[in-house]
Amino acid sequence: MPRKILVINVNWLGDVLFSTPALRALRGAFPDAHIACLVPERCREILRHNPRLDEIIVYDESGEHCSPLGRLRFIRKLRQERFDIAYILHPSRKRAWLAFLAGIPERVGYATKSWRLLTREIPRPKVTLPKIETYSGLFQGCGIK
Repeated sequence: MPRKILVINVNWLGDVLFSTPALRALRGAFPDAHIACLVPERCREILRHNPRLDEIIVYDESGEHCSPLGRLRFIRKLRQERFDIAYILHPSRKRAWLAFLAGIPERVGYATKSWRLLTREIPRPKVTLPKIETYSGLFQGCGIK
């Protein structure tokens, strides 16, 4: 059972809002875990008072974390957190690389053709689903209802 969980969320305000039912399900499955959520600065406010999160980590890829040195510092910060698992809602190789380089041993996300960085690939839905169902589906693929 993971003690420290990182959710690498999506980039847009509405999409982050649509991820909150998935966060609720995750907290229900792991009530004693430390759950952190990685989001861009513009999305922090949406999750700031979410009672299902213990921590919000801001990833500023167009500012503070834009340069190679800034990115390296950010990865070092994530590595120091010693997360057990990362759920990657954002369908980006860059986010998967962050989790990999941060040394997070279990990395879960939707399968895409170049995601060999994941330790567990959840099959993508065959049809386009509403965002709420897409984000919740990642956790459902791991047995989290």
